[in-house]
Amino acid sequence: MDAVDVDVIRDELLDIAEQLVDALRAGPAQSAAIVLNARRQLQDLLGDLQQAAQDGQASS
Repeated sequence: MDAVDVDVIRDELLDIAEQLVDALRAGPAQSAAIVLNARRQLQDLLGDLQQAAQDGQASS
């Protein structure tokens, strides 16, 4: 991710929130899979944000 795009981050977070709402409605086994997927997506997003911050510091 070259630049942190606020709209992209917002869309990612909204997508993850929708998945978590779906998990609340699903059965236990399906809920666990949905929550694990959401967690993975949050970790990926955090990694992208950390990389963007490091890239920004390096170019300063």
